[in-house]
Amino acid sequence: ELLRAYFDALGGARRVAQAGDVGEVPLERTAEKLQTALRTQRDAVGVEVEATVALVTHLRTHYSDQHLDEAELVAASTAVLDERLKRTASEAAVVRQREKVFGWELSQFESLDRAAADFAPLSVLWRAAAEILTAHARALDGALLEVDLGKLEIDVGRWSAEVARVGRQLRARAGEHKVANAMSAPLAVAEAAREVVQRMRSYLPTLRTLRAPGLKARHWLAISEEAGHQLDPTRDASLSLEHVLVLKLDEEAWLGVQQVAETAGREHSIERALERMLTYWRGAELDIAPHAASRSQVLRAMEEVQAAMDEHTARCLALAASPYAKPVEEA
Repeated sequence: ELLRAYFDALGGARRVAQAGDVGEVPLERTAEKLQTALRTQRDAVGVEVEATVALVTHLRTHYSDQHLDEAELVAASTAVLDERLKRTASEAAVVRQREKVFGWELSQFESLDRAAADFAPLSVLWRAAAEILTAHARALDGALLEVDLGKLEIDVGRWSAEVARVGRQLRARAGEHKVANAMSAPLAVAEAAREVVQRMRSYLPTLRTLRAPGLKARHWLAISEEAGHQLDPTRDASLSLEHVLVLKLDEEAWLGVQQVAETAGREHSIERALERMLTYWRGAELDIAPHAASRSQVLRAMEEVQAAMDEHTARCLALAASPYAKPVEEA
């Protein structure tokens, strides 16, 4: 702010001198003050650049896969460091702009540019690692019925692509450093994150079975009988995926569980079809008009109504013929 005021004062002094309203204004002295202030600012920015670069270097060399249990804290610190990098880069740009005014050789701050290039993939890496580890814990240890399977499937695909992309960027930065092991620590983090994502991907088939749509109390009872263990999240809300995995069900038992889940899904499809037809008729607007001769009501526009009735009658007959229809009828 002081330096900006100096520049404004210099411009004002020139205008006053040109107007001839006052005596000679000591422009040279004002310029000297400006340059002195700029040197002070440049030195201060240089110190800030060194400190910021040191923080990025520490992030790059210190934090490895051994620090994954601190991923959330590291991710939070990278957010703070990101703001510091932006602020320092902005201050460096101001210094260059003012150096240009005086015709000075522009400060390069090359170490800041290199640090920013290193930081970009590091920031993405630790944010993704924190998300991945949190999601893994929730999927494995969280209540089975609270696992958002649809979101997890989308996230696993996104994380897989993100970690692969960051890995390529880190290897490219390692080549820029031309120093052995320049990116070994973050590359180890990326590999560990990739393994966790692959582990979550391996959980998806099991989760799809245990989160099949339409699973009701009778289905969970059948699943428990097939597994030989009590597996009913409607009775035990704490039941998690890990509880199921540690059982290490044999192939025959798991096949029985899958068949129960498939049956529940088929029954659920019938229920959904019936609900859609019921919703249609609840919202249908019938064109009813009085009949003058008989003083009764008549239904007009019968073609559309008849078509819907024919379609839904045929669909109900097909659903009733399904081997999965009986439990729906009895419900």
